[in-house]
Amino acid sequence: MAKVRRIQAFAVPLVVAILAAAPFAASGAFAQTLPHLAGTPDPDKPDQDQSQERDQSVSTLKVNVNVVQLFFNVKDKKGALIPSLTKTDFQVLEDSKPQTIKYFTAESDLPLTLGILIDSSGSQQRVLEMEKEVGANFLSEILRPKDLAFVISFDVDSNLLQDFTNSSRRLREALNRGP
Repeated sequence: MAKVRRIQAFAVPLVVAILAAAPFAASGAFAQTLPHLAGTPDPDKPDQDQSQERDQSVSTLKVNVNVVQLFFNVKDKKGALIPSLTKTDFQVLEDSKPQTIKYFTAESDLPLTLGILIDSSGSQQRVLEMEKEVGANFLSEILRPKDLAFVISFDVDSNLLQDFTNSSRRLREALNRGP
């Protein structure tokens, strides 16, 4: 049984953002058309002025692909992850047409990218030291060598205390020297 790793915010003024997903791929064709911009010539309307058509043009990009990769998590009604699903548990539709699921992999060991935002405004001064300690302990427990995290403090302004790193020591130091 594969386990999907997911972390949720653990304090109201302290926000943790996590990006983690399970890869999933489906085959099918994909075409993308840039939206028609107002004031640009529309090739479907030949009555537009030819000089305007030469001055303003919009390109259309069409791409055909054989495999599209989809990432997702599946949760039950209570918000708990459902980890042991197979490709037969899913249906992928494109333009209401079923698509073949060519490859399916449940991933539980993907790298995490997360950020901690510390509210350092006056209203949080009473609990700020506790928030910093809880945040640093959380990062120490959760970060692995392939994960990245950053720390930002905010009040009226925001300050990047530590850019992306996998060092829980550097993140703790940033939290301690922050406001």
